[in-house]
Amino acid sequence: SITATGRAVFNKEVATGSGDDTLSFAAVEFKDNLILGDGNTSITATDSALFSGVVTTGSGDDTLSFAEVEFKDSLTLGYGNNSIRATGSAFFEQSVTTGSGEDIFEFKDVYFKNDLNLGDGNDDITIAGNAIFYSVGWNVS
Repeated sequence: SITATGRAVFNKEVATGSGDDTLSFAAVEFKDNLILGDGNTSITATDSALFSGVVTTGSGDDTLSFAEVEFKDSLTLGYGNNSIRATGSAFFEQSVTTGSGEDIFEFKDVYFKNDLNLGDGNDDITIAGNAIFYSVGWNVS
């Protein structure tokens, strides 16, 4: 587990092995890749989050919750019931891919500049404000 009540900046790649991971911040910036192993993963930022590198999680139920978030590189969530929520704006510059499972996406405003690939399972996307999608695919292996 990593918890910071202020702003946290990670300049180098962060990688974990298998097991449950909990990352909780007020604001966070990952300047390199974030690679999380198999297990249930929770990433929370009560303010803003910026991911400049690739973000990958292994198998397990992954929960990502933010006020505002920007992913500059690809986001890949492994097999499991995954959820991504942003109460403010969310921006995905590269592809977003999820494995099989029931995935939930909830946003106020969201922009997918590249592909959104949702794996097998009952997936839900809820947008309260504005949304821009480049390409959306369901049941992608």
